[in-house]
Amino acid sequence: MQSESAMPKRYSLVLPCLFLLSVFVLSVAFAGMQNQSYSANQYIIEDLYAYHNKDNNTLIVSGVIKNNSYSSVAGEVNVYLMEKTGNLAHAFKGDVNKGHPFSHGAKGFFEVVINIGNMPPLQNVNIEFIPLH
Repeated sequence: MQSESAMPKRYSLVLPCLFLLSVFVLSVAFAGMQNQSYSANQYIIEDLYAYHNKDNNTLIVSGVIKNNSYSSVAGEVNVYLMEKTGNLAHAFKGDVNKGHPFSHGAKGFFEVVINIGNMPPLQNVNIEFIPLH
C-alpha cells in the first residue's frame, strides 16, 4: 500500500513531462515553418503572341522575358505545342535577346517560327524560359 506522501510525487512529475513534450512538439512545428521560403518569380513572360500564317502554314510565337533576378542572364525558351487532347505535339527552342545577356529589370525579346505542316490540330502554346548561367 502506498503512503499518502508518495502519491503527490508521482503526480508532480506529470506536469513537467507534459511541459517538455509540448515544447518539443512546438519546436518541431516551428522548425518546419522556418525552412519554407516564398519568393517572386525571377523571370516573367510578357507580351506573349502566337500567329498562324496560313499562307505558308507557319506559327510565329514571340514574347518578352522580364529579368527580375538580381543578375544578368542569358537564356532560351522552349515552345511546347499542345494537341487538343492535351498531349505534347512538338517542342522547339529559341534564343532570347539573340543569345546576349540582359540585366536586372531589362527585357529580352524572343521569336520562334515553326513550320506546322503535318502536325495534328493544336490547342495551345506553352512557353518555358531556361536561364543559361
